[in-house]
Amino acid sequence: MVGEQLGIFSTPYDTRRAAAEAAKGRAAKLKERILRELAGRELTADELAARLGETAFSVRPRVCDLKKARRIVDTGMRRRNGSGKPAAVWRAK
Repeated sequence: MVGEQLGIFSTPYDTRRAAAEAAKGRAAKLKERILRELAGRELTADELAARLGETAFSVRPRVCDLKKARRIVDTGMRRRNGSGKPAAVWRAK
């Protein structure tokens, strides 16, 4: 097989592990950006995504991480998101 001849399959390097490490670094940076964006503001995850130029799918898990870490809090207010459903409004602690 060509890959075996080139030594591609015999390397100990695990691309899954490398991808996970890269994602971890990106997640940390995104969490910091979210915290900066929430400074003095109250926004939903979708509003944060729009302001940061990110997708809601990348921002929502980071919002959950920040909530668990008690870096942000739910204001108790709700605003409708793009799908028309009520969404939590967050603020930084």
